[in-house]
Amino acid sequence: MEQETKRRGRHKKPDASKKKAHQVYATDSEWQQIVSRAGEAGKEISPYIIEKALT
Repeated sequence: MEQETKRRGRHKKPDASKKKAHQVYATDSEWQQIVSRAGEAGKEISPYIIEKALT
């Protein structure tokens, strides 16, 4: 049980850095896909991620 929560943990470093890199270097169309996919999944996109992606 404990391991499963750890595996799915939101703030796992490898996953976070992977996501960040993808979002920072994503093209406009890729970013649109990310936004729409997150919207379909009903997840909120944090302002920090949007800021990172736009700079």
